[in-house]
Amino acid sequence: MATTSDKESEAISDTWYLETGCSNHMTGKNEWLSEFDESNKTNVRLADSRSMKAQGMGNVTIQSKD
Repeated sequence: MATTSDKESEAISDTWYLETGCSNHMTGKNEWLSEFDESNKTNVRLADSRSMKAQGMGNVTIQSKD
């Protein structure tokens, strides 16, 4: 698991979660996504076997330092 920030004081809603073993990732900020589709709601199974409802799907562009 990786996040966009190492600041412990940063609000959880400003965090980007990347699970390196998964093909999909989650954020609470749909404005960070392009082509956001609210009609694409699906269940997401978490590592601890709980599940939650995704409120849509979209794409994100990631720019690396190099």
